Amino acid sequence: MLLLLSFILNKIASMRNKRTDYMNWFKIISYSFVIPTVLFTVIKLITGNELWFIYIFVFIFLIYYDKKLPVFKKKQTIK
Repeated sequence: MLLLLSFILNKIASMRNKRTDYMNWFKIISYSFVIPTVLFTVIKLITGNELWFIYIFVFIFLIYYDKKLPVFKKKQTIK
């Protein structure tokens, strides 16, 4: 799932003419899903409540990361 999401986000960023790298997306997505999963598991074990909405923060983080990607500059041709 993470590989597919990395590929999709990489393609979306490249279509938007942003400088992107597939492995950077994979690393960011891995951390952004693992950290909330650990938090989710700890809360579930302590309270017994399922707080699935924690994953909404993952998408907020991914949107923030996408907005920080630099845009490719057009190269000037020598005449």
